Amino acid sequence: TSNMEPDKWVTFFNDEPALKCAMDRFFDKALLISMKGRSYRGKYRRKIEVTAGVEPRQSAEQTNY
Repeated sequence: TSNMEPDKWVTFFNDEPALKCAMDRFFDKALLISMKGRSYRGKYRRKIEVTAGVEPRQSAEQTNY
């Protein structure tokens, strides 16, 4: 699956002839379904927010040397 049209795939591949050859084999007997609208990918994923900060410094007694 891809969220990009096949004619735009060439921007992500260095070898255009190899990409065209691979696409020819993929799409030879494929059923292409193009869906428009919002994606359901990640619809139910949990979102976690983290705020970066400075870690507390350890005193000499707290180090495990």
